[in-house]
Amino acid sequence: MCVRASVQRLLERRDQFIQAQCDRLIGGMQKLVDSSEQLAILNEKLAVQRVAVAEKTAACTLLLAEITDATAIAEEKKKIAVQKGKDMEVQNAEIVKEKKEAEAALEEALPALEAARAALDDLNKNDVTEIRSFAKPPKPVQTICECIVVLKGIKDVSWASAKGMMSDPNFLRSLKEMDVDNITQRQVMQVKMSLKEMDMTVDEMRDKSRAGAGLMKFVEAVIG
Repeated sequence: MCVRASVQRLLERRDQFIQAQCDRLIGGMQKLVDSSEQLAILNEKLAVQRVAVAEKTAACTLLLAEITDATAIAEEKKKIAVQKGKDMEVQNAEIVKEKKEAEAALEEALPALEAARAALDDLNKNDVTEIRSFAKPPKPVQTICECIVVLKGIKDVSWASAKGMMSDPNFLRSLKEMDVDNITQRQVMQVKMSLKEMDMTVDEMRDKSRAGAGLMKFVEAVIG
């Protein structure tokens, strides 16, 4: 009886051990199943996140390319702006230089012009009337009167136009008040050519016409 009881207990302990091992194995298998399910869920989430990361990476790459292009454009515009700034400095320097030269030329020309205007003070309406009374004046006198026609911007350069111009009772005053700054280079060149062809000094003109000499002195001062 004692032996049988001992064997029975031994078998029960063995069964309990085996059952415990089975329970442990089943628990381990369940943990493996649970872990596998969790891993599958994590993999799904990771796949979604990878797609999102890929999209953001592509967007960042595109943005970086746009920034690079914009930076290049900005740099180019900056270079252009810097160059324009330098060009403007050069132009400003040239303008200042030209202004000084113009002012110097004006200061140099003013005394002669004022002297020529003063010479007109020696003339009177009778002198002008004397010139205007010529049906056909001496050629030099006609030339100098036509030069004034050119300087006043009258299109018809002729003795008839000159006589009409001098018929104005304010003719001498209009010469004194003439805006010489508005006389064009073309007018100046035309008058210079006429004076060159005439080839006469003021003193020589005075021998032909006192009024003509005064007008010639004025013309020469105006054209410099």
